[in-house]
Amino acid sequence: MNIREKIQERLDELQRMMGSQLHLSNPELVTETLESVTKFWSTLGEDEREFVAAVRVCLGESTAWN
Repeated sequence: MNIREKIQERLDELQRMMGSQLHLSNPELVTETLESVTKFWSTLGEDEREFVAAVRVCLGESTAWN
């Protein structure tokens, strides 16, 4: 598995977590997954960076993911 595949796998997992509102019940786990993605910030595309930013906002404000 190359770096790009690892990043995509983590982004997919983060999307699943947010879709199930896990950030409200287990923010630590979501934060851990988010950090595993953000360490590759320079490799992320614009859409991926926007997604990461939106996840950060939801985590910080404890709001539902829509």
